[in-house]
Amino acid sequence: MHRIGIIREFKTENFHVIVDAVEENDLDLSWDEDGSTREGLENGTLIAFCARARVFLRGIEIASDYLGNCVYKSLEDFADHKECGRQNRETIKKEGKFQIYRKARKYESCLGKEDKLRKRGFETKERAEDWAKKNAKEEYQIFETGKCGSYFSDMVSQVCSEARKSLTDQSKVYVRGGKLRPQSKDKRGWVSWFNSYGADRFYDAFIFNSQGAQSTCSYCGQHIYLDIVEGGGVPDWKTEDGDYGCGDSPETREQGTGSHMPEKLGV
Repeated sequence: MHRIGIIREFKTENFHVIVDAVEENDLDLSWDEDGSTREGLENGTLIAFCARARVFLRGIEIASDYLGNCVYKSLEDFADHKECGRQNRETIKKEGKFQIYRKARKYESCLGKEDKLRKRGFETKERAEDWAKKNAKEEYQIFETGKCGSYFSDMVSQVCSEARKSLTDQSKVYVRGGKLRPQSKDKRGWVSWFNSYGADRFYDAFIFNSQGAQSTCSYCGQHIYLDIVEGGGVPDWKTEDGDYGCGDSPETREQGTGSHMPEKLGV
């Protein structure tokens, strides 16, 4: 494949993640009803490409993901989709994922703050429905909080997930082969295994397994997951339904909603 350019690239000690643009050999413009997209491609104001995300381990590709028929003004515009991830996270943290509105709105297609029956929504539609049935004094409707798409973040998340699975599968092979099997629970046994496994390999495994780490929120008691990719590298905790905000957090006030707090290991 002919590479058009690199969209984003970053490295850890041994891992190398590359998101680049390659030539799109099967471009579909059937949706371009007015011909403006084709015109932009012909005059150079738009470019078409296939986005490719890959993860390398010591020079060997272990995971990849592709997204074809991308049409943007520049590669930077595609990379800017990661900003959507940050925006979505902040919006959901502040507003909740599912909102409850009065059905009798002045403009049916408009969802204004004045039509909310509860200032902050809920992380699941079931919880929103349960609250509305018990508290709403008028007919209501439940809508999911609007958000922008983030192809860039989705690709990075997907390819890193595949890389973690590949890394796990490789570890299982070592165990089956009788190597690096840390059976002793005492400190000396663990240190011996660590020295055999190697600090570099342990570091790489830790980084790629951090995304999606699980815990329980010490405030609300819900199961939560660590997110790094969606927030553009800033780690934060969310529920399975994607709610970054915790209504039970001591930081939750009129101005906004606080974050989840993971329980400490062993608690």
